[in-house]
Amino acid sequence: MKLYLHIGHGKTGSSYLQSWLACNAEALLFQAGLIYPEGLPGQGQAMDGRALRGHFSQGNGFVFEHLLQLRASPEQQRRWRRRLVAAAHDSVPMPNGLVFSFEGWTKRFAAFLPDLQALMACWRLEQVELLLLVRDPLEHACSVYSQVVKRHGYGGSLDDWLASYRFTERLLESLDAIAAAGSSLQLTVAHYGRQRGELLPLLQGWLKLDPTQPWQQPPQSRVNRSLTLEELRLMRYLNRRIGDAAARVGEHLVDRLPGEAAALLQPSQQAVDAFQERLQEPVELVNQRLPAAAQLSLEVPSWMSIGSSPPTEGEHWDEIRLSSAQLECLVDALWQPHLSDASGSDPSAAPG
Repeated sequence: MKLYLHIGHGKTGSSYLQSWLACNAEALLFQAGLIYPEGLPGQGQAMDGRALRGHFSQGNGFVFEHLLQLRASPEQQRRWRRRLVAAAHDSVPMPNGLVFSFEGWTKRFAAFLPDLQALMACWRLEQVELLLLVRDPLEHACSVYSQVVKRHGYGGSLDDWLASYRFTERLLESLDAIAAAGSSLQLTVAHYGRQRGELLPLLQGWLKLDPTQPWQQPPQSRVNRSLTLEELRLMRYLNRRIGDAAARVGEHLVDRLPGEAAALLQPSQQAVDAFQERLQEPVELVNQRLPAAAQLSLEVPSWMSIGSSPPTEGEHWDEIRLSSAQLECLVDALWQPHLSDASGSDPSAAPG
């Protein structure tokens, strides 16, 4: 039995791929003998239903993380796999593999690796299949900026964010750790920016799936979109006023209004120059670990008009314009927790 780990990284279509995997969990077992575990070992707990609805999720990585935490009890790790395989026997004679997906593993693979190797020894696995999607740093930094404003309480400007961006160094550490593991890890890498329209064929090819089968499509083709310019301004204001509590507004905006066009962010020339100079060496080292077709570029994306216009996400604005649908998201996100508290229900269970 093989072990497949989609390790990210962030802002490369992970939420869409996780939504597709969740929607096709049963078909993966029937058609390919692949198990996409949806609950914690021995608890029968359902996976986060947001992936099934086509909303942002963290995939099923929490299941695998729980297994790794059982490192001191190899028998429990073996027993969980035996139970999972036994349950799958009702559908297929012998499962071919286990599939897990969590974009956060790329940022900390070096720390993650010892526990993974211990599990491989416990399960007597000679090799693990890894899938990594990469993205050019400047474009990735802009997309992550929207994410940290949307969900993590960030209130700074885009220029501030570019100065603090450190993901490329983390990616290098993870690639070094994977390379040091030798043949026990089989890494497949693709460049998100150059293969954005081929994410599903990439996943299916990695899992050796038949693309002609009637696979189910997620409810939404765009999952976890980036914010519009006005939404960014709104979220930065809310983050500065109420902190992490504003994240519910961002979640409502992207889940309920998936068709809104993301802002084309324009940092200052000074910020871009400093960003490129600082990341030149890390990018060169990362590219030594990547296949030619997936190597990173520090060039400014074609949609980013540096120097031809002032930054669009600066510090000063005197108005924030919202559509009626966006305003409804704002009101519902800020008001529903109070309604939920008053009724005694769980606010996290509210739809949308």
